[in-house]
Amino acid sequence: MKEKRKNLETGQILVILTVGILALLGFTALAVDGGMYLSDRRYDHNAADASAFSGAEAVGHELTRVKSQVNYYTDNYCSNSLVINAMGLGSDAAVNLARYKNHFPDFGYDLSNEHGVEVTCHEDATGKYIDVHTMITSEVKTAFAHLFYSGPFINTVEAVTRVDAPADIGGGNTLVSLDNDPGDGLVFGGNGIINIDGQGHSNSDINCIGKAHIESDGLVYNIEANNTQCPGVGGGMYPPPTETSEKILRYDPDIDWCTGLAKTVPNVNKVTEVTLSPGLYSSIDADKNGLIIKLEPGLYCVEDGIKLNGDAVIMADDAGDDDGITFYVKSGTISINGKVEVSIRSANIDTSGNPPAEPGLLIYSYWNGEDCSDPSNTDTITMNGGATTTYEGTVYAPCSLVKINGNDTNTGDWDTQIIANSITITGDATVNIHYSGDEGYIGDAFAELFK
Repeated sequence: MKEKRKNLETGQILVILTVGILALLGFTALAVDGGMYLSDRRYDHNAADASAFSGAEAVGHELTRVKSQVNYYTDNYCSNSLVINAMGLGSDAAVNLARYKNHFPDFGYDLSNEHGVEVTCHEDATGKYIDVHTMITSEVKTAFAHLFYSGPFINTVEAVTRVDAPADIGGGNTLVSLDNDPGDGLVFGGNGIINIDGQGHSNSDINCIGKAHIESDGLVYNIEANNTQCPGVGGGMYPPPTETSEKILRYDPDIDWCTGLAKTVPNVNKVTEVTLSPGLYSSIDADKNGLIIKLEPGLYCVEDGIKLNGDAVIMADDAGDDDGITFYVKSGTISINGKVEVSIRSANIDTSGNPPAEPGLLIYSYWNGEDCSDPSNTDTITMNGGATTTYEGTVYAPCSLVKINGNDTNTGDWDTQIIANSITITGDATVNIHYSGDEGYIGDAFAELFK
């Protein structure tokens, strides 16, 4: 009986060993092939991200290059030929990176087989933007899994990089105060009439401290009303300001425009008429009555302020409609006082000046890109003038107070956008400031990984 039981147990170790080997092989296959699957997926995902961002970078670079020629505020932005061309460059860049750097030779120009790129333009309530959408599909080469499954093992990944179109750095507003502290936003004083053709925005408050009559397309502020909030006393504001939760951030041009320029010393007080050329100036200072200063098109880098007083006249030299100037003031005040007559404009497109003006930008008071500490220019900009004074373009002074004091019966019509730390408009004159949203300084395109 005992011998018989012993015979029944013969060979069990072979069964156990076989099952163990199969289990071990399964775990080995899972570890090896699972690792290969995850490794390939990471590679594919990095490739899709890189391809999408390469395409977005190409789109953004081209949109930035032609930003002064494409009106962001048009309703048919996406059908603009320059925008369409930028989208094509983005598709090419995405395909080339995927095919020749990341080794996907069959990467295509559509997503029909989930292995290619699609570039689309959008216009909706959030703005205008272009999406670069990439998908990569690849087959994982397995070491053991094919022993258990005869079908292919497929990875499919995708990425989307969004390119925000280059747009007005002030959000389309005529007046923008960037200061977040109460009391230092938009301030209106005096007894004159202030007409603002467009909207205004304050990151803090809006104060009426005089009897000025202010009319606009609507001004908004970011904090709770205080006891000096417009409409206030006297003439007041029409329509009254409204509250918003939005804040407009400082924009960093991030361009060192003045590197390598030879310094020029202007001789402006010993003559009756002088023509200045673009370049680097220690300062521009003129107070001689009757002096006429003509400015050739281009960029004027000024190290220590601009002071124009008396009955001087400063004007753009004879040039085409697309030519203009940019004052880049590294430090120091900008003071245009007295009965100075000013007729200056920014460039509409890239100019032939040497160095060329920055399109849409009339005056830039330097900001260090971080905060309003040194070496940012925090000095005041005073912009006065007589009845024939005209400014055209964006005045961008992210760390400065801009003061406008109407000192004539009418300060003229300014086609100007003013973006500053704070803005004060006073005086007894009529001040007319016009801005339609497509005449100012346009920032660069901005790309970010969206998905």
